[in-house]
Parts: sequence; structure tokens; C-alpha cells
Amino acid sequence: MTEENKEEIKEELQEPKPKSILEETKEAIAELKKEREEMGKIKEELQQLRSDQLLSGTAGGRVEPEPPKEMSDLEYSKKAMAGELEDDKG
Repeated sequence: MTEENKEEIKEELQEPKPKSILEETKEAIAELKKEREEMGKIKEELQQLRSDQLLSGTAGGRVEPEPPKEMSDLEYSKKAMAGELEDDKG
């Protein structure tokens, strides 16, 4: 082995240099930007889904059926005489 080979082997065996605070900060900022972009995309998708859900009527809002109108005796008799009563027997 020559001196050059010994130096190359020593360099390879040495531990990697620790990152500087500046390098760590830059990596953290890049990672945060990437995550923020992903969250923005997810937020837009959720807003679109919610809009579609509201427009399609499946938003979970409960629709109460309208109770039938109760008629007075006089109204009932007038409708019966006019033949306007619905047949309940089906």
C-alpha cells in the first residue's frame, strides 16, 4: 500500500462531518415548505369535496317532512262535497 491509499482509506473510515446549524436550518425549511404545499393541496381537495357534498344534498343536514295540515270540520266537509279529498285506501 502506498501513502496515498492509506490516506484514502483513513478518509473513508472517518465519521462524516457534522452538519452546520445553517445546513440543518436550510434542510428544515425545505422540508417545511414541502409539507406546507402538500397540506395546501389536501385542503383544496377537502374544500372541493365539501362543496360537492353541499351541492349534492348529502351534507348530513336533516330534512324534516312537513306534517299534514289538519283541516277543520267545515273545510273537510267542503272538500268532501267537492270531491277533492285524497283516497287513503290506495
